[in-house]
Amino acid sequence: MAFKAFFKGIAKYPKYKKKTNRQSFRVPQFFNFTDNLLYLPKMGKGIKMEVHREFPSIYLYYDA
Repeated sequence: MAFKAFFKGIAKYPKYKKKTNRQSFRVPQFFNFTDNLLYLPKMGKGIKMEVHREFPSIYLYYDA
């Protein structure tokens, strides 16, 4: 349908979407998390997170 509209001159050339839609980000060096909330240094409130893997024990001792 997108190509039909393009060739009729109604729309621009269609853009292809990526196969993956990974919504992830990297966390700074100092952080803290409790009860599925991630606390970052410059944010007051915690961010809800879903833990898919256990964190290595070295990360459990950092404090924001």
